[in-house]
Formats: sequence, structure tokens, C-alpha cells
Amino acid sequence: YPQYPKNADDYVEGMTFHVRAENRWVVNYPKLHYDNGVNKNAPSRTNGRYKPTVRLFKNARTHLVGRKVIPSDLAPSYFLECLLYNVPDTKFDGSFQDTFCNVVDWLNRANFSQFVCQNEQLFLFGDSPEQWSEEKARTFLKAMVDLWNN
Repeated sequence: YPQYPKNADDYVEGMTFHVRAENRWVVNYPKLHYDNGVNKNAPSRTNGRYKPTVRLFKNARTHLVGRKVIPSDLAPSYFLECLLYNVPDTKFDGSFQDTFCNVVDWLNRANFSQFVCQNEQLFLFGDSPEQWSEEKARTFLKAMVDLWNN
């Protein structure tokens, strides 16, 4: 299972559940995911703009799916939240319009190879079923730019 490289002393216990349809186990870190999201949303980091910006991106995704611009499985909510988690805190500044543009612009220039999930235990992109593809993320970002421009 692809893990974010950490020291052995930083081992964190997750919870597991079985996916019967695929006959495999999945490790999840809901407490870390939640705590890291709350910390990123803090006034001292993103002025409370992280979570509303995630909601903005999810609403835009829903709009694009509803208009059949993108397929419904292109950008699952969890992956969008993790994608935005990797954006530097300084990009969540100004109006929500400014924040949207700053985030999309930064992501379009970013190297995704070291992006992590919000739980900081796993890489966001890869080949496992619990990871997203860089191609899908880039396709989603292009759709976001098109939505903004049109």
C-alpha cells in the first residue's frame, strides 16, 4: 500500500474495512483527515477559507456533471478535498473569486508527484483504487478553467 514517507516513529494506526465486491481490505484515517482539515481551515493559516473553497470546487464539479461537461466519476469529493489540501495556505486569500483563481492557477503549474491525501498518510496520486490519476485531476482543472472563462 503506497504510504507517504514518514519516520517509523510517526506510525499512525488507521481503521480497516473490507470491500466485499472486490475482496480486499482498505485502510482509512478519518481522525487525521478531519483534524488536518480543521487545522488548514484555521484563521492563522487560511483565514477560514479552506473548507468554503473545497465546497466551491465540489459545487462547481456538481454543476459540470449536471451539464454533462465532465463524467460523474472524474473528480470524487474526497480527491478534490485532498487536491486542495496540497495548495499552499497563502493561496487562500482575498475574495473567493481571487482564491478560486489563485488555487486553480497554482494547481495548473504544480508537480503532483508528492501530493498527499489530507490524512498525510498516503500519496494522492497512484495506481491503487484509493488513489486518483493525475490525468483525471488535470482534466478536472481544465474544466474548471473553462467554467471560469465561459
